[in-house]
Amino acid sequence: MNGLFFHIAKTAGTSQVHVIDKYDHLQCYNSDGYYDHGDKIKFDEYFSWTIVRNPFDRLASVLGAWRWKNVHKEMNDILDLVELGSKLNWKLSEMFNVVSQDIQRSDLWQETDMAILCHLVPMSLYIQSWDKAINKKLDFVGRFENLTEDWEFIQEKVCITDKLMLLNKSEHKSYQKYFNRKRIADRAIQLYEEDFNNFKYHKGIIK
Repeated sequence: MNGLFFHIAKTAGTSQVHVIDKYDHLQCYNSDGYYDHGDKIKFDEYFSWTIVRNPFDRLASVLGAWRWKNVHKEMNDILDLVELGSKLNWKLSEMFNVVSQDIQRSDLWQETDMAILCHLVPMSLYIQSWDKAINKKLDFVGRFENLTEDWEFIQEKVCITDKLMLLNKSEHKSYQKYFNRKRIADRAIQLYEEDFNNFKYHKGIIK
């Protein structure tokens, strides 16, 4: 069966795209459009999937990835940027092009590569953008925490045998280390409340 992967940043997407690029019957889609394997497709003929991740762990991965790219921030800085994105309603085109001069003059804005803010967009908004653009619910929403088993399910659905090699993996501590203060954990929960609720992730820090 044809397969269509909807790429959410920091959920093993690079690893999946590496496999998808080998097959003509597989496509990748993100909020900006296709990684082109062809022209318009009939979505009803495709098995569509995405992967979600514990928001705490996703933020820890973002912090590790940014530090690898020499963007040295603490978790509070990351959450400041999430709050900024939320205030702008995550309108990425506005964030990149026509944000107010006051925001552009802020240290937080000037010290950050805005191209990597896609890492912080709530997963729920990614999926809402899919629903709006495609007018078809995803067939399967897997979990990063269950990636081996969920990938086996996807393999069976789209008739491939390639194992998933974890690529572009960021170096970071366990997320519990970054959210060991209640104030920071509560702030992350508030900013990503929809993700915690929609994907049934526990809002407490599991030791």
